[in-house]
Amino acid sequence: GAIGALLVSRLISTNIENQIKDARSTMFQALKISAAEKTRELNNTIDRVAKKALNEAALYSGNPEVVAAYKVALSGNIDNEEDPMAQAAREQLRDYFEPVIDDYTEHTGADSLQIHFHLPNGRSLVRLWRDGWQAVRNGEEVDVSDDISAFRKSVLKVNRETHKALIGIEIVPSGFIIFGIAPINDEDGAHLGSNEVIYPINALMKVSKTSKVVDYAIYLDADLLSVASTLQDEKEYPRIGNKFVQAAGTNPAVTGPLATEELLSKGRENSFSEQSGNFYVTAFPVKDYTGKTTGVMTISQDISEQLAILDNIKTEG
Repeated sequence: GAIGALLVSRLISTNIENQIKDARSTMFQALKISAAEKTRELNNTIDRVAKKALNEAALYSGNPEVVAAYKVALSGNIDNEEDPMAQAAREQLRDYFEPVIDDYTEHTGADSLQIHFHLPNGRSLVRLWRDGWQAVRNGEEVDVSDDISAFRKSVLKVNRETHKALIGIEIVPSGFIIFGIAPINDEDGAHLGSNEVIYPINALMKVSKTSKVVDYAIYLDADLLSVASTLQDEKEYPRIGNKFVQAAGTNPAVTGPLATEELLSKGRENSFSEQSGNFYVTAFPVKDYTGKTTGVMTISQDISEQLAILDNIKTEG
């Protein structure tokens, strides 16, 4: 009788272990599928936001007021950042777009419309979300046609090479941006310059955050800090080992501790997932408009509820 009771106990124990094993396998298979779907959704959202940016830029690229302002700018010396004709063109564009942007922000609820006009030599003509200034020099706001050619290779590509629209991700002083650039031509088709609409990567995070148990974060390759100069503050943008910088996220207090250098290094090469305590974390590469990997994005799913169900199976057994 004692032997029979022992055998029954072992059989029950084995059945419970098999149940837990099967339930755990099913759970992680579902998480793997969910992570793959969320990765596809994020990449699709990046593409949609970039196309939205291009559509908005293209609305104004052929505008007669825009073309007229460019003709004023190009009548001067565009290689001189303080050229008075470029300054006059800036003022024309600001005056014209002020009511346009006011309407845009009122009806969309957006904080601003980040629309940027470029000269064909790789200088910025005007950033319309800045109030009467273009760049900061020695702590002072200055209103000049500052040279952006060193880090805005997308602008150079449109203006010096293809004269065609371009979309994607690029690294700028503020970090990751999603952009859509449209060429600007005159009535005869002659190329004058380009304009773009920019969405910061936080916009992607904001629209993607639809569940309280899922958070997103993005990490910049540390060797790109020479470009992303505003991410130098390690308190605001913590370093992850020597290779990565936390650039943005929906809940950094949650996602930060989960993003180890090892995880991000694996995710930079290919999509990679692992369990970390009560979270299932997926990391995958972020590529710029040229296809070059510039960082890593993570998806952190809180699985504490699923783990509790597994514990209940063991306890009830």
